[in-house]
Amino acid sequence: MDRIDVRSHIPSPFEPFSRDSTDKSRSDHFTSAGIFAYYTQYGKLEAIEFCGPAEPLLFGAPLLGSGFSEAKAVLESHGGELEEDDAGATSYSLGIGLYAPGKNDSRMDPVEAVIVFSPGYYN
Repeated sequence: MDRIDVRSHIPSPFEPFSRDSTDKSRSDHFTSAGIFAYYTQYGKLEAIEFCGPAEPLLFGAPLLGSGFSEAKAVLESHGGELEEDDAGATSYSLGIGLYAPGKNDSRMDPVEAVIVFSPGYYN
């Protein structure tokens, strides 16, 4: 999808922003929906990130707000091999990442953000 398509499908006001000084494509923050849309330099959607109040589901299972261990198990049950780090876990095969910075204190700490990304996004 291009930026115009994304904006037409998310019924929320948005604020364009740049992630850093090297970001040549502007991103969108759909403020009341809790959604960030990240675009390639050609204006095509390459990733979408969800935080509250968004409620992303994977095959009907909630990911955002779930305990880290529970959300991780959902990804694994759908064939996602996970790479875990201090901030969460990423399934490159599914194109989904979980952000749970408190997981090292308690595996039940909630997932604070979920990112869905296209192949090669992290390369």
